[in-house]
Amino acid sequence: MQEKTETWYYPYLFKATNIGAIGGDDQGNVNAPNPVTRAELFKILLESADVELENANPNAEYWARNYIRYMTQNIDIYAGKAIDDSYFYSEIPRDESAYIIKSVFMGAVEDTKVPNKLYTYSENMSCDQMSNWNSNKGLSDKWKINQYYLEAVRQLYCNKIMVGDGNSFNPEDTITRAEMCKSIMSCLFTLDEGLKNVLQERLVLDYISGMMDEYVKTTYRRLKNSDLEEKMR
Repeated sequence: MQEKTETWYYPYLFKATNIGAIGGDDQGNVNAPNPVTRAELFKILLESADVELENANPNAEYWARNYIRYMTQNIDIYAGKAIDDSYFYSEIPRDESAYIIKSVFMGAVEDTKVPNKLYTYSENMSCDQMSNWNSNKGLSDKWKINQYYLEAVRQLYCNKIMVGDGNSFNPEDTITRAEMCKSIMSCLFTLDEGLKNVLQERLVLDYISGMMDEYVKTTYRRLKNSDLEEKMR
C-alpha cells in the first residue's frame, strides 16, 4: 500500500487492506481522498463484516454485481425497487452511507459474522455525545440530514464513528475512501483492544441508561477497575 504513514487515515487504510476489504490500484495506491461510489461502499463494508454473499455468481460480468445484488435484497431503501445499475456506480453522500453502515452492523443484515463495538443509544440517555447531539454542538447542519437517515447518523455520531468535522456533518457531501475506511474500521471489535475494555464501556452505558439488571450489576462489582468505578458513581 503506497500511502503516507503520517496521515490521519493511514491506520484505518492499513487495517482495511490487512483484512482484505480494500485494495489499491496497479501502483498500490488506495487513493484515500477520492469519493466513494455506492458499489465500492457495498464491497468494502460487506467484506469487512465477513458477510457471505448468498447465491453469488462467480462469473458476474462486473466486480460489483454480487455486492449490489445482496444489498438490494437486504437493505430496505433499495429492496424491491427498480433501480438502474448506474445509480450504484455513482458517488454516495455521507448521510446515506451512515444508514448503510448502521444497517449492516446494527441489525438489518443478519449475515454479519464479525463482532462490532456499536452500542444503541436511546434518545433519553445522559452522556456527552447525546448532549452534543441534542444541542447541535458540533453538528450545526443536522437539519440538512435526510430524515430517513437521521437516526442512523445519530447512532454513529453517539458511537463516535461519524462525527463530522467538529462544526458540521455535511450530509450531502460525498464520503471519501479515507472517511469510509475510518468509519467501517472503527465499528469493528478487534482482539488487540481487549474484551475487558469493551465490556466495561458497555457496562457504563447500560448503567447510565438504567437498563442494568442484577446479573450485570454483579458482574460489574467483580471487575476491579478503579477508573470504571469512579465513572459509575
